[in-house]
Amino acid sequence: MNEEYLQMRIKQVKSLFAFLQNHITREAECIISVGCGVAPEFDLFAAKVKVGIDHNPSMVDFCKRTRQGTFVYSDAIGYLGTLHNESVNLILALDIDTNILPVLLVSKALPKLKREGALILTEREDNARIYGRMLLLPFIKDIKKEFSQYRVQAFTRFNKEPDKQDRDNVMMVIQKQ
Repeated sequence: MNEEYLQMRIKQVKSLFAFLQNHITREAECIISVGCGVAPEFDLFAAKVKVGIDHNPSMVDFCKRTRQGTFVYSDAIGYLGTLHNESVNLILALDIDTNILPVLLVSKALPKLKREGALILTEREDNARIYGRMLLLPFIKDIKKEFSQYRVQAFTRFNKEPDKQDRDNVMMVIQKQ
């Protein structure tokens, strides 16, 4: 089941990063993926250090067996607290769910970014149906205001195709300048 899900997510993540190609670089020494799930994004980066963090032990076990990188069973905020400031090129929080508090994650993640590093958060259009509300979208204005010293960009792209190959419909890219 996880292998099938991985193949589906690889297609979706490729589409996401094709959309973001003019906004971020894929050149990175260190990438951290918060809530990595099956870590499809790791196929797109040739970073020396790739760390996936997830609170689901079965996802972590699957990734340890089948994926390249270091995988940690932890909460994102706790793990980010163990990192040195200015040590990470890219922090990803793709397809966030209710375990991610966007403003808290942003405040903990941004000091960890190297100069010109980026934090990318995404959520799917279906979150409104699944959770009864969007999880990132309501906080975009607050994040832009609170972190105005950073370059904050927000994008929406809603795929109207029946198969919904693009699942990460609301995106925020925050870059250190």
